[in-house]
Amino acid sequence: MPGTATKRKRPTTRRTRKNGADKISVGCLFSAIGGFTAAFQQAGARVLWANEKDANAVKTFRHNFPGVASIHKPIENLTVEGDGLKPVDVLTAGFPCQPFSIAGMKKGFDDDRGTLFLHIIRLLREFGADKPMYHVVIKARRIQVI
Repeated sequence: MPGTATKRKRPTTRRTRKNGADKISVGCLFSAIGGFTAAFQQAGARVLWANEKDANAVKTFRHNFPGVASIHKPIENLTVEGDGLKPVDVLTAGFPCQPFSIAGMKKGFDDDRGTLFLHIIRLLREFGADKPMYHVVIKARRIQVI
């Protein structure tokens, strides 16, 4: 009816909560040794998988989080289907910020690391309708210029 306010339904958290689990699910890109993983686990979330390319960081991550599936490969080679990434409620990404950081060389897209965040967008598209509801990424002051 025109002019009548309707109450919008609050969206329910998808996937694990929809399937009866009582915890938010999380996937971590650029996981390093697990900073986002530790924070979300301490908050009561369940981290399903993590991705990191640095071998030493992966070794530490696997030691600290043995129950989390850890995928050791560059994000450029990571795919939702090929690597069996389960849909999650939250996607975290601690991508390299040095190209945009005021403490870095400030090369932006001219630094090889400066375009890695675009793979986050690619992966979100690969998830399609199952893409995470929330995305948590690091922030570098100069990235706002883009």
